[in-house]
Amino acid sequence: MSSTKTQAKANWNPMPRGPISAAGMGGLGLAVAAALGHEFGISPLWAAGGGVITTAATVVMHSGADVGPLWYRLGRSIGASSWLAYGLQFGVWDGVTAGVLGLGALASAVFAPLADRPPRPRPSVTGALDHDRPMGRSLLVRRHVVQAEEWVARIRRVTKIRVTVTDHREWSNRYGFSMLLQQPLGASTTSRLSQSAVGLAEDAGLDHGCGVEFAPGPRRGTLWMHVSTVNGLAETIPHPGIRLGGSITDPDAIRLGQHRDGTITSVALRESTMILAGQKRSGKTGTLHNITGDAGALDDTIVWHMDLNGGGVSRAWLRPWLQARTGRPAVDWAASCPEEALLMAHALVTIAKDRKSTTADLKAEMDVQLLPVSRQLPSILLVLDEGKEVLGQKVNEPIVRQIRRLLETLVDIGGNEACNGVLSVLRSTSNTLSTEILKQCSTRATMRVFDQSELDYLFGYHKGITPQDAPEQGSGFLVSGPSNPRPFKAFFMRPSDIDAAAVAIADHRPELDAAAAAAAGEAYETRLERMRYLFATPAEQARMTAPGAVELPGFDHLWYPAGDEGDELDKDQEDRGKLPVPRPAGKVARRSHLKLIPADGFTSGWGDIDRRPATPRRPAVAAEPARPTALHAEHVAELTNDGQEVPELLERCLQLRWEGGRMHSVRLAEQLGLSEHELAALLGALSVTTLPNAFERGGARRRGYERQALVDAAAAIRAGELEVPPEVADWTAA
Repeated sequence: MSSTKTQAKANWNPMPRGPISAAGMGGLGLAVAAALGHEFGISPLWAAGGGVITTAATVVMHSGADVGPLWYRLGRSIGASSWLAYGLQFGVWDGVTAGVLGLGALASAVFAPLADRPPRPRPSVTGALDHDRPMGRSLLVRRHVVQAEEWVARIRRVTKIRVTVTDHREWSNRYGFSMLLQQPLGASTTSRLSQSAVGLAEDAGLDHGCGVEFAPGPRRGTLWMHVSTVNGLAETIPHPGIRLGGSITDPDAIRLGQHRDGTITSVALRESTMILAGQKRSGKTGTLHNITGDAGALDDTIVWHMDLNGGGVSRAWLRPWLQARTGRPAVDWAASCPEEALLMAHALVTIAKDRKSTTADLKAEMDVQLLPVSRQLPSILLVLDEGKEVLGQKVNEPIVRQIRRLLETLVDIGGNEACNGVLSVLRSTSNTLSTEILKQCSTRATMRVFDQSELDYLFGYHKGITPQDAPEQGSGFLVSGPSNPRPFKAFFMRPSDIDAAAVAIADHRPELDAAAAAAAGEAYETRLERMRYLFATPAEQARMTAPGAVELPGFDHLWYPAGDEGDELDKDQEDRGKLPVPRPAGKVARRSHLKLIPADGFTSGWGDIDRRPATPRRPAVAAEPARPTALHAEHVAELTNDGQEVPELLERCLQLRWEGGRMHSVRLAEQLGLSEHELAALLGALSVTTLPNAFERGGARRRGYERQALVDAAAAIRAGELEVPPEVADWTAA
């Protein structure tokens, strides 16, 4: 076998093959250029200008390089341009000039390894650990590179997603930073990144009150990641003061507080109803003060307060008016008991319905769908505090149940007509906040909570937030629309701040337009008289003239704010100079031995009753013809020696409104807070059963009860002919 040798061919390619050949060829080329330029008289300024341009280009192109490679390239550029300018001026054939060129070429070859040092990893690619993909251009300054690299690696470790960081911003308050993330190609990962917020915060070991938030970026596929490194939510943030003027249509009209990055937390309530949840001592009341202050200071908004627990939030805003320091209250109407709240809710729904027709021409003239509000046609913002009794699933009190139905109607129809609300509850659970109302409220907030389930019920599951993100009093979460909930800290208004704001608002706020006031009727016209009385102390009430009675919508009796007979005194008590002890304002006696009867005596519907000798009374003042007969509570004598008290179940049934003397079972059970099965068992024990045939009510045909059957059962109980079973006697709606 013979072997053949391949003859190596000479390689005459002029391209350099290493640092030595590159330095030699570069030096030779530079000498030729200088010699020819000197012979033809080329000015050395051309070399100097070229050197400046080359140096600037080197700085721009290699700004992300380490210090060694950057100075190596700058040295070559400055040295070569300087030698070329000297050679053009004085020639290159003397020994010193040639020696300097040789030393420069030798130095370039010796220090060439500096140029080959790997550049810094850039977080503008898929991540610091992704060495199998090319590095891209970075828009980040050097001091942010390491931090971006760390979080890119963390995101990949926690979520298995390779993101690109394209922007980095320090927060103005120095409490954290924001990064703009570019998602990788493929299926959308926005939701996965948002859900990883808790895991990222724990992986980074952030303090309680610090965390990671995600917000939509400038385009699809991008996300802003906000990272809090200092717990700014622990600080008390004073209220910046109200701003007289502005409109409810402004997106930042109502300020609640500050986010972690120092930006203002604001809500837009022109069309959206807001839900605010918060346990006691969580900061919910302070947030309601912030809403009242900013909304009341607007040019086109008036505020109404509804608080079924005594009007705690309203008192601070009414104090200047109650003390006669202002001519009108800062809060246009405040309700501190269920009866007054019913009047307010009914008036607000009536106004909303009335505006649909009375403002139709205005909207057509201005060519808009949304009712334009102004000082002459203001928006009405209802602020409900402590709404557990109203908004929950189990509401048994007839008056409160009626309020809830009206509020549900308001949420459904009031947005366009500028009749909106802020509804607050103690807890965000299904027992305290019905899903019917929750689904209609796009703006939701909660103050400090300790149970993850409350956040999940209010905002939805897997939103990347935990109670540890807002553990301080006055801190909470806010979401408006489809974005993710963001932690915030509410402004703190001191009592002196509220007092000063109330005085300013009372002088500035608009009045309710005449059409709305007419639609609200007598309840609105006489509200100030009742507000003065209901918000007074017992000692002050004893010196005041009691407000007049007012008809409760949906009920067939009058309500006396001072008691059942606020203006009808017993003659003997008058002679003794004593006032009767009124029941607490807003309470209706429901005990089984009290009956609502007309002022002129008993009705035939009560059957034969053995009456006690009545105490002589002065004649009652004749009622106005337009009003129904006033009702008051009287003690009923023992009916018979053998009779029993009518159970509360029958009393409540008979106090309801029966259309045509009949009511569907499902409707009656709902009014009593029972299931149909429970209602049938209780009434069946009294021998009261449903009618054999279904009948139609409200467009629905169902089985139900006849009122006369319950009246007969009550009469039989009074006469001792029917014994009340223990399960019926023990039933109570309380």
